[in-house]
Amino acid sequence: MSKTIRPLHDHVLLRVKERPATTATGLHLPERRDEHNHDTIVEARVLAVGEGSLERMEAALKVAPIAVHVDDRPQVMPVKVGDIVLVCENALHHVDLDGEKYDMCPVQALFGVVEGN
Repeated sequence: MSKTIRPLHDHVLLRVKERPATTATGLHLPERRDEHNHDTIVEARVLAVGEGSLERMEAALKVAPIAVHVDDRPQVMPVKVGDIVLVCENALHHVDLDGEKYDMCPVQALFGVVEGN
């Protein structure tokens, strides 16, 4: 039986998009971000979302979030499974489960959703 991760509250489970090892011009890129640059923004795919926290979201956004229903449960999360989001690499918590690497963060750490092609 394989294990799955179900985020709690206002957390999201992500898989960060792999960066290429070289640029189009052939320059080699380091595997890890520069330790002095804490503001690196990366793209990630949303794999799972928690049920949300209405009070936290209202306080963070200063407005009532749109509630959607998933599996007959009200959701107050501004993202859904499959979305591509922008997140600060420094806000990610790394998770290794059965050899698979994931990242988790609170929804407040997300900067936006990438839309279009």
